[in-house]
Amino acid sequence: LKFSPKFPILDRQMAYPIWRKKQIHFNPMTSNSEEQEVVEIGSPLKFDSNNPWKIKKTITPQLLNLVISHSETFDYILPYWNLDNAKQLVNGALKGVAMWDVINDTKCNEDAGFIFQRLNNKDDDYSLSVMGLFNTHRLGVGDEIGLYWHPRFQTFMFAILSKVCRKKMFLFGNLIETGPVQTIHTNNMMHMTKKITSQDIAFGELRISSLVMFDCILQYWNLELATSLVNGNVEHVGLWDATEQNYGRTNRYEDARFTFRKLSRDEYSLTCMTLINDRGLGVDDVIGLCWNPIVSKFIFKLISKVCRKKTFSNTPGVMTRDLIETTGPAIIFDLRNISYLGKFIAPQNIAQGTLEISSFQTSEYILPYWKLDKAKSLVNGNVELVGVWDVTAEKYGRTIRYEDVGFTFSKLDNLDYSLSCMALINDRGLGVGDEIWLCWNPIISKFIFKIISKVCRKKTFSNTPGVMTQELIETTGPAIIFYMSSRRYFRKPITHQNITQGTLEISSFEMSEYILPYWKLDKAKSLVNGNVKRVGVWDVADEKYGRTNRYGDVSFTFRKLDSLDYSLLCIALINDQGLCVGDEIGLCWNPIISKFEFKLISRAVLID
Repeated sequence: LKFSPKFPILDRQMAYPIWRKKQIHFNPMTSNSEEQEVVEIGSPLKFDSNNPWKIKKTITPQLLNLVISHSETFDYILPYWNLDNAKQLVNGALKGVAMWDVINDTKCNEDAGFIFQRLNNKDDDYSLSVMGLFNTHRLGVGDEIGLYWHPRFQTFMFAILSKVCRKKMFLFGNLIETGPVQTIHTNNMMHMTKKITSQDIAFGELRISSLVMFDCILQYWNLELATSLVNGNVEHVGLWDATEQNYGRTNRYEDARFTFRKLSRDEYSLTCMTLINDRGLGVDDVIGLCWNPIVSKFIFKLISKVCRKKTFSNTPGVMTRDLIETTGPAIIFDLRNISYLGKFIAPQNIAQGTLEISSFQTSEYILPYWKLDKAKSLVNGNVELVGVWDVTAEKYGRTIRYEDVGFTFSKLDNLDYSLSCMALINDRGLGVGDEIWLCWNPIISKFIFKIISKVCRKKTFSNTPGVMTQELIETTGPAIIFYMSSRRYFRKPITHQNITQGTLEISSFEMSEYILPYWKLDKAKSLVNGNVKRVGVWDVADEKYGRTNRYGDVSFTFRKLDSLDYSLLCIALINDQGLCVGDEIGLCWNPIISKFEFKLISRAVLID
């Protein structure tokens, strides 16, 4: 049933407006009017994505709606509203606003009942109704929440920053809370580690001792729920598998899937057969587990896998040789000891869409980390479906995941092996001589792929006697071997024309030195012949913090001008950065990710 609002919702006008502070302006000519005039002031603003949670509130017993002060509203919210909406709010209109719950990664639209309005108090504060979120997350007195207004999505972003928790203990048979209050953030919770046993796998459950329960779990539960559990009731719980968090993915099993119960005075059980099977857990694998009170879920992580080398049996009198696991010391695999095999791309790889892996490399880098039954199937000639995760851009917080239906791994007649991955080769634009790394990661049961270097060549125009037209060609000199560490940025001061037109001009010299050498020849020819190319731009100014703003290929266009210079149309980037005349930026083309990289080097003026 859709809620029909009786208040105006926010009006979205421009896709990428320029953001400025708002101010109530007293106009003597309209002093008799009850309506307050709102104007925009100051230089364009750049939204601080590194530290967005400017509005922080602690929950109190009397809190029904969030009171957002006049200064918080004008400093952190209204600058990123369009002027008409700001005027309406300041003059008393009730505004329906969208709300993004970062904890559950869910968005509620403007008609969901979240109302933002001005209060009639002496301080001219504002009120935001969020009782629904308080109930969803069981917020208690002392918990801290954070809010900010996202200028691009035009929505409030909501998160729980900390929860107030207390340890539990039994007193005369009753569970009580004791000790000092603990303020829990996502990085200061107690975690338990556990080795998987054969019993865990057979029964599809994780056994947890009573001591660990009280240290790592119950102290983060509210008293009512904890009492129900220790009194023998079965509780339905959610679990988030954060094993792949480094690759930008969390597998979420919601509350209906798993049960948590007391087995005896000394032991509890988390039933999670699905998780055990999905992760392919084996005896002596090490896992981490904790209860996160901020999301009210178990957080699980597979820390290490027990793996063993494979070899062929050599039984006297037996003709067939069976693949077996060696009896030597086990290999303990974790993310700190990944071993990659290196490979240079050959013409055959591109023509056939495959990567050949020698028998030696397979036995050293892949088969030890496969389950024995799957390894047997492979070496006996069966084609195995495999997933490949491309982590080339992992420093930018991006992993491209090709799941198990896409690629095949098979044994060749010459006893080497072949990974069929045409889509990956094409998507990455791999060329002869490019260097890649590859490994099998048993924790996620996928191949991990990354490009290490690209072979590039300078471009020039042909000068054939008697031929009027000049064609773009690659030079015959030494190739340029491009690594991530060899990026070269050219610097540009921002001009008034850049801001008014939303473009960055790139000279013919800058093109030939910094961009065209790193483009594929056919794409470079198309550009210099006057065709408009769509390009991606990644803002890497904050890459040291692990943050990259990625603008996809549909956003920006790149073309040749009549002056023989070039123009990059990037209105969104210029506005998002709040660029001003005199600011200096750096720009380069990165052929490994096939994107422009942008960074702000210096500002001409300090923005308040």
